[in-house]
Amino acid sequence: MAHNCSLVWFVTGASTGLGLSIVRKVLERNDRVIATTRTPSKAKELAALQSQYPSSCEILQLDLTWNFTAIRAQAEAAIKCWGKVDVVLNNAALSLAVFSEEAGASIYEEVFKSNVFGPVNVANAFLPHLRERKTGTLVFTGSRSGWKTARPVSVLYASSKSALHAIADGLSVELAPFNIKVLNVIPGGLRTSGIDNMTVVRGEQRTLFTEAYSRLTESPPNGHAHASESSGDGIRGYDPMYRNWMELINSINGKQPGDPDESARTIVDVVREEGLMRIVNEAGEMTDQLRAWPGTLYLGSDAVEDVRQRCTGVLETLEVWKEIAGSIDIKQSPE
Repeated sequence: MAHNCSLVWFVTGASTGLGLSIVRKVLERNDRVIATTRTPSKAKELAALQSQYPSSCEILQLDLTWNFTAIRAQAEAAIKCWGKVDVVLNNAALSLAVFSEEAGASIYEEVFKSNVFGPVNVANAFLPHLRERKTGTLVFTGSRSGWKTARPVSVLYASSKSALHAIADGLSVELAPFNIKVLNVIPGGLRTSGIDNMTVVRGEQRTLFTEAYSRLTESPPNGHAHASESSGDGIRGYDPMYRNWMELINSINGKQPGDPDESARTIVDVVREEGLMRIVNEAGEMTDQLRAWPGTLYLGSDAVEDVRQRCTGVLETLEVWKEIAGSIDIKQSPE
């Protein structure tokens, strides 16, 4: 049923991009929000929203790489703001561009800390509160990259989003008895500063973004580029693929088809079960009947196309290989 009362939202990664748009739309609906960011002092647009909505917007510091105890403390602080939290929206993520071999497992770990383990810790920090109230919504911002995984340079980000998709699917079943809904949002390319903020760990644009990466450059483990194999800061053999990738990224930056504000409006509509969640009849009139809860919400025509292509490819492969796949089944003895 639609929410006629004010909801309290907890939003991570709220200082820029989709997260900031969501905070803005939440406040426009007269809901309240605890908006989090790693560095509140730099979140100028978020601070402006707080000034505009002083009784409805609070800002908290949160870093998804913090341990569970620290994250739980911020969750408890958030609940104390208005006595409850209804919607926990995991939006913050680390976008890292690097070839898998050049990264090594330790850099995978850094990405998964932010994009997988962090959201899990945030969800777990709020779940006792939501279970006790037997109501609430968990929202995870995934990515079409979690479906379009066969691409170079984005494998770390894509694999983390694939993991997040699976976690959201599993939680939707585990939390159903507590009347807690889970929404897995799969946006396509949004026209935000996301590409500009992407950390590129290669060549002249390489960023030593963690102490762990600094240690790797001093003593590379197996799977990480050695100086004798590298041109600049990357393995020479990957240079042509990297140049092609950079040309592609530069060509689409600022031309992404997705509107972050419209995406935010859709997410808020779905969570609040209003607006776009209402079914329109043949006369074009909005009815009181609601669409079924989507579970997974695809945003953008490019996201729809990427997911469709992936599903089509999987089905085609299954059809070609189904006899061989079935041939390994244990044969039943005749009675």
